[in-house]
Amino acid sequence: MRPPALRRQTGAAIDVPFKLLISVVIVTMATAILFPALQAYQRSEVEHRLALTLAEIEAAAISVHHHPGSSRSVVIDVPSSGGFRLESMSIGGDLRAPPAEVSTIGWRLSSGTTGTQLVITTTGPLPMASTEHEELVIDRFPCLIILEAKVAPPGGHYSAFVQVSVA
Repeated sequence: MRPPALRRQTGAAIDVPFKLLISVVIVTMATAILFPALQAYQRSEVEHRLALTLAEIEAAAISVHHHPGSSRSVVIDVPSSGGFRLESMSIGGDLRAPPAEVSTIGWRLSSGTTGTQLVITTTGPLPMASTEHEELVIDRFPCLIILEAKVAPPGGHYSAFVQVSVA
């Protein structure tokens, strides 16, 4: 014989799917409301990781500049979060260009956000360039970059610069 509680609940067969439907509707509404907040969090998380990477590159460049003959390596690994990721990064520029163009680190995120950071020492902007004395563009991540202090080629604005290469 059935327990008395189950005999009285004849509408339970209809009530359970209805409660399940209401739960699904509530979860869907909550997701729609929280999705923009989740995207904003993911974007800020990638930007925060990028800021840490930029600070690490800047510290390595300044350290190499103050210690000629030394080299530093930096791993550029900014994990993606959701649909946001680091698409490209550019370091330095043509050594014949003005200091403001040679001393920058630029980046572009998949969200369309772009930015630049000027690397400055106590003596002014810090010139950086690739092994060809031009801007180094990186579009494959993660990667390892190597920074070394080098004597600048004759005829330029600088006596020394930080050479940046991808290992």
